[in-house]
Amino acid sequence: MANSRVALFACKNSHEGAWTRARGNECGVEIVDLSNEELVVLELVKRSGENVTTKFNQCGQHFINFSDVDKYRVGKVGNVNGTHVKVMLK
Repeated sequence: MANSRVALFACKNSHEGAWTRARGNECGVEIVDLSNEELVVLELVKRSGENVTTKFNQCGQHFINFSDVDKYRVGKVGNVNGTHVKVMLK
């Protein structure tokens, strides 16, 4: 995945990100520097109004179905590492 959008950069503390309008080309998240005591949280709001929350406890690329997503936000729970999260684009 060459194309991506930064969602969190060197985030050391718990953080709730801003809502971002989905553009239709999002396909997952890539997480770097996440400790065992931390979680990355991806919240999706679908066009139907349905809320979907996914929690990640491992680094790496995680492919997500962004179809019918209106907006999303990325957050972090924990205060150990400077975590980086990118939203992967098709």
